[in-house]
Amino acid sequence: MNDLAPSPADDVTPEEHLLLEATLAGRAIDLKGETIRASMLKTLVAGTRADWPLTSAGINLANTVIQGQLELEGCLVSAPLVFQKCIFRPADSARSAISLRDGHFRRVALHECTLEGALKADRAVIDSALFLMKSTIKGILRLRGANIGEALAMDETRVVNPNDTAIMADGLRLGGPWVLRAADIQGEVRFASAKIGGGLLWEEVTIKNNAIAVAADGVYCEGPFMLRRAKITGPFRLRGISVKAIDAQLITITAGSEAFNARGAEIAGDLILDGAVIGGGVLLGRAHVNGEFSAKGAKLTGRSQDWALAASGIIVDQGIALAGAVIKGGIQLAGARIEQGLLASNITIESTGRAIEADVMHVGGNWTMRGAKIDGNLRFAGAHIDGQIGFTECQINGGGDLAIRADGANIRGGWFMGRAHIVGLVRFPSAKLGNEMRLRGTKIEVASGPAIFASGVRIAREFVLDGGFATTGAVVLDRAEIDGTLDLTGSRIKSAAIGRNGAAPPATTHDELLTQRFDACALSLIDARLDRLVMPDKAEDRPRGIVDLTRAHAGSYDDDARAWPLPLSLRQTAKGTDDHLVLDGFVYDHLETPTGVPSGESDAKTAAASRMRVAWLEGQSRDDLAVHFKPQAWVHLSRRLAAQGYVDDSRDVAIARRRRQRKSASATRAAKVQGWLLDVFALYGFNPWRTVLWMTTFVVLFAGVWWWAAQGCERDDCKDESVYVMALKGNYGQDDKSAVQNYPGFTPIAYSLDVFLPFVNLGYKEHWRPKTNYLPLAQVPLPAAAVHGQPSLQLSLGGLLYVAYVLEMLIGLILASLAVTGFAGMLKGDDEGR
Repeated sequence: MNDLAPSPADDVTPEEHLLLEATLAGRAIDLKGETIRASMLKTLVAGTRADWPLTSAGINLANTVIQGQLELEGCLVSAPLVFQKCIFRPADSARSAISLRDGHFRRVALHECTLEGALKADRAVIDSALFLMKSTIKGILRLRGANIGEALAMDETRVVNPNDTAIMADGLRLGGPWVLRAADIQGEVRFASAKIGGGLLWEEVTIKNNAIAVAADGVYCEGPFMLRRAKITGPFRLRGISVKAIDAQLITITAGSEAFNARGAEIAGDLILDGAVIGGGVLLGRAHVNGEFSAKGAKLTGRSQDWALAASGIIVDQGIALAGAVIKGGIQLAGARIEQGLLASNITIESTGRAIEADVMHVGGNWTMRGAKIDGNLRFAGAHIDGQIGFTECQINGGGDLAIRADGANIRGGWFMGRAHIVGLVRFPSAKLGNEMRLRGTKIEVASGPAIFASGVRIAREFVLDGGFATTGAVVLDRAEIDGTLDLTGSRIKSAAIGRNGAAPPATTHDELLTQRFDACALSLIDARLDRLVMPDKAEDRPRGIVDLTRAHAGSYDDDARAWPLPLSLRQTAKGTDDHLVLDGFVYDHLETPTGVPSGESDAKTAAASRMRVAWLEGQSRDDLAVHFKPQAWVHLSRRLAAQGYVDDSRDVAIARRRRQRKSASATRAAKVQGWLLDVFALYGFNPWRTVLWMTTFVVLFAGVWWWAAQGCERDDCKDESVYVMALKGNYGQDDKSAVQNYPGFTPIAYSLDVFLPFVNLGYKEHWRPKTNYLPLAQVPLPAAAVHGQPSLQLSLGGLLYVAYVLEMLIGLILASLAVTGFAGMLKGDDEGR
């Protein structure tokens, strides 16, 4: 029998007669498993026979096998069609079981039915709803371009069309919700560009298709998309979707890539992926979430090197919550705009490269990642954080190269990263912090170069590196501006070179210049500006490596002698393990501990500031001390001690500076001799009484010489002129006798004093002079040509006395000049405190 031809009245089977009788009476009918023809049912439904008019109750058929294709294409059915526990069995499995294409229907409902073929309803109009409850469709469900006035309900429905499209609903117009709770879909679900007037209620749905599981690009949904506990195998595409909210808590998605792709989506409320397990990546680039994006406790995995969460340019009007999430593959938030906070405490990220890429990201609140465990590096160069950064107790393993890159970041609050453990460089040069930065108890390790590189950073309050903060690698704060305290109390910083025990640095991928320049450094503050610098106060905490304070300026400098490097005389510096201070240009407005010993300790009273501070200055490099001496650090220390009331200590430091400079290789031989003379005879002008003492000593010594020579005189007053000549004898008489009688006698002490003092005339020097030919001692042969016929030079005691006479005048001139300039303060200059 042809099931496509109209059935005549006398060709109705008994079962069909029962259906016809019940339908015409407006009653439901249960055929208890009997079979009717689809063609007879079509005739009844389509109203092609005037004697088979449908009542307003329509068709209500249960427990029936409908044989053949129910072809209702283009039909206008004003009454509901309700089927319960029916089986639709087309003659050819390749054909559809039900076709509603281009038809217009009041309501279509299939409850617990089985369709052994497709259900095609392209462009169909259903005034009320389409119900496919707990039903099974073995083939495609086609709703392309369909218009359903109210709901599409598919609770617990199975659609089986594996490796192909299971539901095709592109362009669907739905006035109410699409309910797919607990449904099982084997094949692709497509509804691109659909418009849903209600929500998408897909909780606990199972969708499986290896190519694409869900294709919902460009969908407009006035309600929420509910996907709680859904299980999806294959990519889930929501690109450009517009939806009120997405709630996908505990969803499971397994795909090779783009597992959850909502790029460019417009979400009017929240996007919730709490507890989700998504393998293949979450793609949210350029999406706009008007509420909160939450993935707390989620497990997100990217394919190979792909991002697990790729959200470049995302806009989130509230915050992002990733607390407790497990991310395998990294997070991309470059250019993202998050109006409130980014909360990711206890997050775990496993990545072989960039764990978080958030360059130029804007966060309107706090970025919190307390207790995070991260394999890979964090990058947020140029980011703008309106709140604070909280990375307390984080574990970040950047692979020994780069751990954090925040170049030029602007953080309006503070940066708190205490008790963290970081492997790799932490760099934030030119960053700005509106509050303090705390790394208390944090440990940072690098194989070479700096551990912290923050050249040019600006911190509005304290930078705290205390409480067990430790690095293997330098802390570089060149040109930093810190409007508070840089606190290194209790820190343990050592250079990467010392950490390697002088071994050659390994090959690295970060800037080789950083490695070369800072590999031997422990702390670098070149040209930095600090309100206060507090150095470690225990021997075991002293920085190991070069501490470079070149041209740094600290309002207050607080250090402890126990944490100073060894003086040059005690230091043995091996190649690659330099351990010294660089103080050239370092200035400080106040020296907190002038003696280097805190005032409360027992030996503070016995510690001399000059002795202690000279030992501190001796902690500079051999080049700055012994090769090319750099005096600025000594000069500034002397001035600062004087300004703080340590005048004697200031003088001692100034003297020590000159002695050290005299010993350096850069001093000429003449300068060394001059310096030695100034030191011995005038203490570099700081003790002019020493000069006076030397003057007295020389006067007495030369007086002894003149007295000893006078013992050769025949008369006690030496007027016999055998040893000394009376130079002005003619002024005392007309004859020799009267002149001798009136001439003043020779007095050794007065004579010595008069010869010695260049600016005083006592009369003795003019009256007496040694007789050069007194007591010849020897004849010294000379070359004939040199003396023009004079074969020899006579050496006499008188000649030696004349030399002593000239020598005493010269010494007197020098020492008198030293005394005058010393008392006038001209000798020591104005470079030291007085």
